[in-house]
Amino acid sequence: MITPWGNSDYKFDIEDGLSWVSTPSHGGFMASVKWAEKNLTQEARDEGEKFGLFYAFEEDCAYAVVVCEAPRPSMEKLYLDVPLSKLVENARHTIANWFPIYAIKRNLEYNRERAEELANAPWYFPHQIELIKLLALTA
Repeated sequence: MITPWGNSDYKFDIEDGLSWVSTPSHGGFMASVKWAEKNLTQEARDEGEKFGLFYAFEEDCAYAVVVCEAPRPSMEKLYLDVPLSKLVENARHTIANWFPIYAIKRNLEYNRERAEELANAPWYFPHQIELIKLLALTA
């Protein structure tokens, strides 16, 4: 499968429309547009990278949005049989630290100090303006 990270050398189908893929250097969830529109909120889709007929959620952080919104028992196999409840807990922790816009919009806990750091990080552009506005509203 062609992914934003290159050609996959491993693909695990979670269910029809949702797969975990790996390349020699990176990986993550690949969700078909149809699956994503049915199973993920608009806020979650906004955190994915649109890639043709898919949304890509990279393995370091963005995966957490999929695990949080659409947990599936077969995901446990991806993480050495870590219980699904623990996967969701870990995903919420990742979201709290790396996806403050998503967390605020979905009324989830977020790390305000980390959000303020992101709001001032040049590499966080173009999300900075939206985050600054949301932080002002939640002060």
